[in-house]
Amino acid sequence: MTARAAAPLGWPFEILVAMTNTLTLTDGATNLVYGSSGLSGGKTLTLPSIQGAMVPSQNAFIIVANKSDSGGTITVAAASGDSIIGTATVAAGAIATTFRHDALHQWFAT
Repeated sequence: MTARAAAPLGWPFEILVAMTNTLTLTDGATNLVYGSSGLSGGKTLTLPSIQGAMVPSQNAFIIVANKSDSGGTITVAAASGDSIIGTATVAAGAIATTFRHDALHQWFAT
């Protein structure tokens, strides 16, 4: 199966995912994940595999945002074999964090 190509933010085909519970992303074409509700106690977001999903989709980054009334913090985790450098949590109401990758196995939180 061919990976779906990522669309730029603001384009009709961008992929926005509302997070209401623990979530594991597998679609490397995802542009934005946002905590919308139901995150009391905090939930975990696992990013897609860099080489297995992000590179085939030609997507260089994923933005993670969290609404002020989402109910909790999003803890961001890397898929098996990948890792994250930088802040891996997004508190409710905090400035969104962009996760960029090196096309190999490393995410960079900015």
